[in-house]
Amino acid sequence: MITSGGWTRTVVAGWQPEAAIAGSRAAIDTADELDVEAGSAATSLADLGARGAWVGEAYDAASSCVERVRRNASTSALAMRAVGRAIQIGADSVSRSRSAVLSAVSTAEADGCAVCDDWSVRAVGGQPKRAAIHAESIGSRLAELHRADRQAADAVVRALEPLSQSVGARNFLPLVIGVGLLVEMAVDALIAAGVVSLGALLFALVDQFGEGAWETIEDAIPDQFFADAGPVDQGSVEGVLDANSQPGRNSPNRQVGTDQDVKDLYETLAREGRSMDANRYPGVGVELPDGTQVRMRDSSTSGGATLDIKFPDGSKVVKVHVG
Repeated sequence: MITSGGWTRTVVAGWQPEAAIAGSRAAIDTADELDVEAGSAATSLADLGARGAWVGEAYDAASSCVERVRRNASTSALAMRAVGRAIQIGADSVSRSRSAVLSAVSTAEADGCAVCDDWSVRAVGGQPKRAAIHAESIGSRLAELHRADRQAADAVVRALEPLSQSVGARNFLPLVIGVGLLVEMAVDALIAAGVVSLGALLFALVDQFGEGAWETIEDAIPDQFFADAGPVDQGSVEGVLDANSQPGRNSPNRQVGTDQDVKDLYETLAREGRSMDANRYPGVGVELPDGTQVRMRDSSTSGGATLDIKFPDGSKVVKVHVG
């Protein structure tokens, strides 16, 4: 069973959604500190004016500046609290969806079926119909887990909308994402706990700000978020192809040794993608956050499984097949 997101049974079993709660608390605590510090600065300056210790145009300018800072701090604090709540809700939703998946796996195994790490189900006692029923049950719960993942990422981005409206998307992106969506440890905990995949988070940001902001989004996300993730754009896809395939007879095509190599390569490339409508394409496919499209079909004129990769820069489609 091919799953988007690269979520094997081992990966899902190792998730700890509850660990993200610490990150959500950090966001809320930081919001409280921001309110206190900004309010303290404004109060101190006001006291100077009230005592006559500082008057005149310079004081008026300073007061105006501090008031702007206080308003921006208040807006940021509201967003931080919203992010904290979004993380808490997302963690709870993913935790329940994850439990449902693992429960379906336990039910299948109790019924005499074997559930592999890729979620495929086989009947140990020779009852394929029973295995098919359990496979459908597990698959539907996995789909719900993916929905919970996307919804959690969308909620985090929506929580940040007040900032995008107050300072503008162009300034908002590096300001906010550059520090890890306001509180780096909060989002780091969110992703590390498996509550939100990097792919879902990037898609939510692209949906919010448009593909034209892709380079800004990618540059601003902290590097550690990409450490264990799959490819998310043309450059990282090309890197995976260079490392796992050889140049084909016709450039820019690539080749690998076996059909299984093609399928394994698709699994790697599709980890952070979201499913695409197949339309008339005779296979499966995903789109990465930058618009790169990765598709796989089981047969081709050259024989065997084939990948068709279309990059957003409009360059020729790259085909990967058995050489």
